[in-house]
Amino acid sequence: PFIGLLYCAECGHAMTLNTTTRDGKPNYGMMCPWPHCNVVSSRLPALEQAVQAALCTWLENYKTRISKGPPEDNKETELQESVILLHKELERMDDQLQRAFDLVEQGIYTPEQFVDRQRVLTSRKKELTTQVAIQEQALQEYRATYTMHESLIPRIEAVLRAYPSARSAEEKNHLLRSVLQRINYRKFPQESDGKRKFCLDLDLVPLIPNPQIGR
Repeated sequence: PFIGLLYCAECGHAMTLNTTTRDGKPNYGMMCPWPHCNVVSSRLPALEQAVQAALCTWLENYKTRISKGPPEDNKETELQESVILLHKELERMDDQLQRAFDLVEQGIYTPEQFVDRQRVLTSRKKELTTQVAIQEQALQEYRATYTMHESLIPRIEAVLRAYPSARSAEEKNHLLRSVLQRINYRKFPQESDGKRKFCLDLDLVPLIPNPQIGR
């Protein structure tokens, strides 16, 4: 279920499925394939439970953050003002082109001067049109950010409900990939009260439009 999702946080290699036999039954685990990496492998069932628990924790933290609303910044205002200024500049280019036509009709511009002036103004207008399209797209994406963020919550909740009853590894992989870009895996032995334990750390990278929100 973790193909294309689970990566070793120490060396960056994709984790691979390892199959062994115990009491005549297959035993599945995920391991880092790089022989020089010290990251410890995990049994697949335990890792699946850990990923679901980590996703639940991430979701609760995410709900808390998203409930606070958009960050207090001036980005939307700046984008709006930029679009307005660009449109005004485009109008000015149109006025200058019309004035160039008037000047040639009045005999103030020679045909050669008019062609040169038209070329400069047309080139500038083309650049402005491109800038307007870029800024308007940025404004639309910024406004849509929180709508997209809010839609992520029910998607993750649906995945958490469906995952335990998924019948195949492919189905589980499809569910996880619908909400996650990547899972960074780290597991090392740790001494605690004179006993050796293993510490598993999972860093989930969700499919969200702005990674700075909700992480």
